[in-house]
Amino acid sequence: MPETIKVDNEASDLNKRLARLLFRAALFLMISYTVLITMRLSMAPMHSQGLLAIVGAYSVFLASMALSWYRIKVRLVAHAMIALIALLVLYRSYVAGGTDSPVLIMTIMLPVAAIFLLGRIAGLVYSAVLILGIVIFILLRLNNHDFPDSQLEPGVLEVMQCVVIIFVMSVCTWIAWLYAKDTETLTNSLLDQTRRDHLTNIPNRRAFDFALERETRLAKRHSTSLCLFMVDLDHFKSYNDVYGHHAGDRCLIKVANIIQSCLRRPGDMVARYGGEEFAVILPDTPLEQARLLAETMRHAVLGLNIEHKESPFGIVSITLGGSNLNLEDNMQPHELLRRSDEALYEAIKKARHCIHIS
Repeated sequence: MPETIKVDNEASDLNKRLARLLFRAALFLMISYTVLITMRLSMAPMHSQGLLAIVGAYSVFLASMALSWYRIKVRLVAHAMIALIALLVLYRSYVAGGTDSPVLIMTIMLPVAAIFLLGRIAGLVYSAVLILGIVIFILLRLNNHDFPDSQLEPGVLEVMQCVVIIFVMSVCTWIAWLYAKDTETLTNSLLDQTRRDHLTNIPNRRAFDFALERETRLAKRHSTSLCLFMVDLDHFKSYNDVYGHHAGDRCLIKVANIIQSCLRRPGDMVARYGGEEFAVILPDTPLEQARLLAETMRHAVLGLNIEHKESPFGIVSITLGGSNLNLEDNMQPHELLRRSDEALYEAIKKARHCIHIS
């Protein structure tokens, strides 16, 4: 059973990678084709066959991107995309005799895309088909063979060209929007990583400093209360000595998660301050209510029932020291932090496994 699950997971990972590759390949081809068509339309009007090829190519690109995004028959879609675009290239070769730039450039790009998506053999097969077809059409053109070119009414042709230009502009705008969205997502992801503790996955010291500064300003502006608690794991050094650092890491993760689960409001925040210390910010929370919440956190950690032989309590426990923002003295964030830190050390000196508020 585990082997089956492993094989399924590997197949799923391959499918995801192929889907990402297919989406990027279709996007790359669409961008390249858009540049070509934009240049072509700026130089001369296009006939009906060219317009039909443009519409067909964009339809294939968009369908391939949509199906790969939702991971629907990804490998089959990749084959279909390459094959359909190859047919469109051959169609343009049939009309233009293999002499126009979209045909030549797409002939180069498609085999490369096929190799990346489907492997070397598939890429060589598509390359051979395209080259053979284009060579045949070029030879026919050299032998003065006439290629059909149905004529459209000037008004109809102008309307079709306007539609294609609008479509190309829409695609360019959409690509720019997609790029901006991806860039914004990546930026937010990187920013989130810099403000999150890599072990416990809760906010880190950098995020804590930023949040404390922000909540202090808000509390002063709206004349609301703000409480800060510093949390320390009791006898954690001896815990690492007895059970090892790997067990210590697991202990930190469990404690961080249980403290976070005690916080119900969106503005409440727990952060890893450093080592075995955590900091809890409680905006718009009266001191007595903050004390009750601190008791809840203390009992919740006890409820984890993590064995600690070197602790006088027999299990992992925490000590909390807190303080509230004094609006009358125009207290600054670093002063609130200092008072909470002093309260924590008073609690540690007193007895540990308790709460002290100054």
